[in-house]
Amino acid sequence: SKGIYFSNMFGLLAGMIVVTLRQKAGHYTCSEITAKLPDMLWENGVVRLPGGGYEEMILNYPYFNGVYRQEGSHDRRPVYVEQNKFDGTPFDTEAPLPELQVKLGAKFMYCESLKAWVFTHEYVRKSKHDDSDCPWLLRSEETDVYDIEDVEGDWQIWAGVISNTKVQITCNECDNDADCNLNGECQKDGTCKCFDNIDGVSFLGPHCEVRLRDECRTIVGESYNETLTVMEEPWAGSLGLLQSYNRPQYLYTGGIPGLNASDLVLLYYSGNRWFGGFFEGGQVLFSEEYKQLYSFVMNNYHSFWDRAYKTSTVFVSDITTGDTPVGVDFNWIGERGEQYGPFGVLYPWANETGRGYFRCSDPVSNSTSNTGRHLMKEGGFFEKYPHLLRHQMKKT
Repeated sequence: SKGIYFSNMFGLLAGMIVVTLRQKAGHYTCSEITAKLPDMLWENGVVRLPGGGYEEMILNYPYFNGVYRQEGSHDRRPVYVEQNKFDGTPFDTEAPLPELQVKLGAKFMYCESLKAWVFTHEYVRKSKHDDSDCPWLLRSEETDVYDIEDVEGDWQIWAGVISNTKVQITCNECDNDADCNLNGECQKDGTCKCFDNIDGVSFLGPHCEVRLRDECRTIVGESYNETLTVMEEPWAGSLGLLQSYNRPQYLYTGGIPGLNASDLVLLYYSGNRWFGGFFEGGQVLFSEEYKQLYSFVMNNYHSFWDRAYKTSTVFVSDITTGDTPVGVDFNWIGERGEQYGPFGVLYPWANETGRGYFRCSDPVSNSTSNTGRHLMKEGGFFEKYPHLLRHQMKKT
């Protein structure tokens, strides 16, 4: 009987060891998640520079939305590391030029000292004097759960002061086609393969949750019937589209008076807003000479670390989770500085909230709309702010 007893004990112990080892290896948790951070902004984010010193930067938390992949463990729980915003794979570890920054991903991990799951980044601190062993920016309520998906309740967020908020965590693994929103097929490896051009619609995102209609591959503005078209490259992975934060990037292709053919205008998603960037002479990026640089920049774009909201950004949308820029209100960016809000002075493109600015291209709607005529007529928007019409597209 003692032999049976010890045999059972050793069997149980061996089973516990196997479970523990497999748990540490991540066999019982999601291998990849998508995180949606709250629409909150810290105006004086403290960034500890890799080479020493500190810099204050505006930290818009949705800049860190996106895919996080399990890499290793901490305090007996998995660590999830931020992936790039282009196709959800790791950031490049080498840059083609020494002045280009290699991105280091943020992390979700568990801290035993806080008894909480946290969102953190090696280079971002709550203050210059924050030398804690777990320098969190977001932290969950106290919990001992092993799986981050099981975290309940509010999180605390640091934005100069502590407040409560919500964090949305979704596992990117699928069990069936319903987990792909019926917009793709669940593969044997647990990933969704999104449909391409089904009844004129293609789908993007880990769960095929973003819809791109064929007629919205080119969008048209109301002022000048200016056109912007999705950017496609054979090396661009999913559907051959250049993407940021699971949304297509748009390239200006014509219609604005006075804009040089060598200039580049891009419209890209930043986590919760669409940014319109103007780059004088930027068309050179598409030349064969700059092909490697162009590929690196597109693959490794990050709204925070690339300081996307800077002088090269000349217009910006309202906060949106929409699939495309259509139906979203936009604003010119005016004066910037300490006197103004974190996004500067925003001049709405339309007098009516909810009017939007861009529409999907179609063969019928090809004339300047009422809003466009209103923007240009005497007493309209550009009559009120003529300096914006003359200079906004030439800011560098």
